[in-house]
Amino acid sequence: MKRLFACLLALVLAFSLCACQESQQIIENLKNVELPPLPEPTEEPAPAAEAAEEPQDAEAEPETTPVSGEPVSENYEALELENRVTVKTDTTQRYEEYDPQNGEELILSFSYVSPHVSIQGGDEAAQAINDYLAMLDETYYTGNDYGAGTAMGYNMMLELAQDNYGYAMSTGEDVDLTFVASRTAAVARSDGAVLSLVYDDYSYTGGAHPNSGRRGYVFDTQTGALLHLEDLSGDYGALSEALTAAMVKRTEEDTALAAQLDAGITEGKSHEELFSSLLRDGSWYLSEEGIVIFSDQEELSSYAAGPVRFEIPYGELEGLLDAKWLPEEKPGQGRFTVASMDEVEDGTVEIVDLVTDGKEGGEDLCLTVEGTVYDVAITGVYYTDSFYQTSYLWNASHMSGCAVQLQAVLPDGMPELMIRYSSGGQEHRVLLSHGEDGGPALVDDSIEAVG
Repeated sequence: MKRLFACLLALVLAFSLCACQESQQIIENLKNVELPPLPEPTEEPAPAAEAAEEPQDAEAEPETTPVSGEPVSENYEALELENRVTVKTDTTQRYEEYDPQNGEELILSFSYVSPHVSIQGGDEAAQAINDYLAMLDETYYTGNDYGAGTAMGYNMMLELAQDNYGYAMSTGEDVDLTFVASRTAAVARSDGAVLSLVYDDYSYTGGAHPNSGRRGYVFDTQTGALLHLEDLSGDYGALSEALTAAMVKRTEEDTALAAQLDAGITEGKSHEELFSSLLRDGSWYLSEEGIVIFSDQEELSSYAAGPVRFEIPYGELEGLLDAKWLPEEKPGQGRFTVASMDEVEDGTVEIVDLVTDGKEGGEDLCLTVEGTVYDVAITGVYYTDSFYQTSYLWNASHMSGCAVQLQAVLPDGMPELMIRYSSGGQEHRVLLSHGEDGGPALVDDSIEAVG
């Protein structure tokens, strides 16, 4: 940012000294660009954010192995479960602006996901959560404060991108022309008590490196209320002391974690003082395993070292957390199967939602659960030495004897979609691919590229 401001100052001085008419006209043209209106919230699926592609061998093909297991119709029984929580995150608002001279240079890429929550038997709670999420969307787009803090906003990002482009055209200096702002969201936990959403922001406005930020939002799925740490315990003083002590202990026992702390930032402060300051709104969330607490970027560590993160298991907080916030038991087990929707007879399975990967030419598929599964996530993935999750399309707290209609393109090469779920106390990860007959199949995520 310092470089950007210095460059802008130099530009102003250059104009005042040289009175370059051509450069002034460029800037004026840029300032007159008409901005788009604020989008209305929509539940209609839009193209999902594309993940950055990793270099791959164009000839590489996956060596797939179908998911093994006995016929589940005889071994897995669907349970009578209620209050299913689903989060649909396959809707992405995307805006791109190009240079006003030729319309060829991308100067701004601005995007954010718009999660939509549904709660079985809890319409009012779901509406309260969706209203809050809509406020987060509007804050991110406009940059205004509607009750959850401010953001850079589309207009500000566009103004910076315009100024940057005008500077580059006026001086001929070789600078990055594309500014970027993007927001993604992931579900860390969802059940009959809690929905934890984690938002990750990324921005680039020139300089040595981009900026990133993370915020956690935890909701009561019975009421839809946003939870604060104080809401988790009848004795918040004891809880905060226990959390701080747990973070101090981990730092003292983990040399890598201790080394992550930047002495230039933390000098003169005790670990207790540093970590107790992290007990604030936005810097925590509830996972399946415990309370996750994290710092901002460069708050306690260098940019290269990344934010400091702690996860304190629920078992270490016994008696301090109200029982209602602890994860539920997850009885039963099951698995997913996939087939073309054309092969599924009408009325034979309950379709709970429609999910799309946002690509043209997708096929209508039916992801059916035989038995009962939990913590379901349909995500985009990319492959390097293994599969890494990118965009989150859909999450469900549980599914039992039902199905999801999935509109997706079956890949010619490596799989691009993963279905993750837990069953029988274990996490399972399967990938959407081609079967031996050319139809859809779910394969194990241990496949490797060959050829």
